Amino acid sequence: MNIPLDISKLPTVVQSVIRNKVTFAAIFSVMHDIFTAVDGESTKLNLVYATAQRYRTETAQEVSEQIAAT
Repeated sequence: MNIPLDISKLPTVVQSVIRNKVTFAAIFSVMHDIFTAVDGESTKLNLVYATAQRYRTETAQEVSEQIAAT
């Protein structure tokens, strides 16, 4: 199984987190457990709140621009 280490940056993940009102602390906990369960290197995950917040802001801006363009 190949799970990207920057999974919290994927637009689909960010959109899902926003849409379901999941905190990044909660999603990071789940991601850590998933990586651990599949014998992944959870220490290499980018689980910094400030980075996740930046991804969230950037992705939300991109999505709103796409909606406005249609």
